[in-house]
Amino acid sequence: MNVIHRSLFSSGTLASARVSRTPPGSRQSLQRGPGRPQGGGGWQNFRERLDALPTGVILWGVLGINGAVFAAWQYTYLKAKLDHFLVNAFSYYFMAPTVIQILGNARFLGLYLRGGIICSAASVLWHTYIKGNPNQSSVGASGAIYSVLAFFACVMPKASIYIFGIVPMPAWAFVTGIFLWDTSSAILDKRVGTDTAGHVGGLLAGILYFLRLRA
Repeated sequence: MNVIHRSLFSSGTLASARVSRTPPGSRQSLQRGPGRPQGGGGWQNFRERLDALPTGVILWGVLGINGAVFAAWQYTYLKAKLDHFLVNAFSYYFMAPTVIQILGNARFLGLYLRGGIICSAASVLWHTYIKGNPNQSSVGASGAIYSVLAFFACVMPKASIYIFGIVPMPAWAFVTGIFLWDTSSAILDKRVGTDTAGHVGGLLAGILYFLRLRA
């Protein structure tokens, strides 16, 4: 499966991911196997209906919901940053189609929603109990997108990501660098205004989801 996507990640790094071929067996081992029984109750039927939808419905549906939430948050609290939202939106738009192809619609939504929940929980726990700052806000979209990025790197660790569209780097090294950068920023209170603890939670959520599917 030949895939070429360009991605703008929410860390502010302009990058492009070029995948020449899906690693043998990677998609097959993560998707529903041919021997899995069909049907099986309302939840399974719901999942099958989700998977039957065009991928564009999922892609644009999630993006549209995030846009609506951002607009409401911006209007009510005036805290959300437009540039941060736009970077997130570009990251999602260019990275998500590949992961949807690998997982299918239902599992992609599971990954995305888990990423948002885990990153928000990680942020609350970190700022409340470690840093003693319970008033720090957390917006889960960044962490959800980071979970998609981390999952992508786990499935295709050698896929080339071009930093600023110029410098190539394997996906595994790029994600490792982001993880170390955000972890150190959270510990040292750098990059005020960016939820670095939430970013770390999102990355871990993507890795854990990959391990769960491979188990």
